[in-house]
Amino acid sequence: EDIFTPQSKTKKTEVKQLDFEPNFMTFSLCYQTTTAHITFLYQAMCNRNWIDKDTKPDDFTNLFRGKICRCRIKRANVGSDNIYALFQKMVDRNFIKVPHGHSLESIVRSHFINKDEQYIAKNTSKYSVKALTDINTFCDIFTVQIDTDD
Repeated sequence: EDIFTPQSKTKKTEVKQLDFEPNFMTFSLCYQTTTAHITFLYQAMCNRNWIDKDTKPDDFTNLFRGKICRCRIKRANVGSDNIYALFQKMVDRNFIKVPHGHSLESIVRSHFINKDEQYIAKNTSKYSVKALTDINTFCDIFTVQIDTDD
């Protein structure tokens, strides 16, 4: 029995975690995007098993406040690169913005965690073509006109 094997695996994980410093900045909503859109997105991502149902709705909503926030969203059964691709498309389509001086990757990495509650991996841009259907469905949520009584 090799007593060093489990320890070396743990150390690799620790090194990966140590090379990333979260900054906790969040996305901002573009003018036509409402919190209702974000609520529908949360529900759709839970239903399609992109985010864990244990993720608090308020944590997800806080991801779009445009200020420092320590909200945590647990990734479910989807690759990290698919999450990056979704958020990139949301930015490209002007549904959300990345605040000046920050990057999409640092925001996503600072708030999305895996099942072991560790920050998700760096973006390698190797998203799944199969995930594009979900990504387009999620983005369609933002094209719906939502009347609010605010």
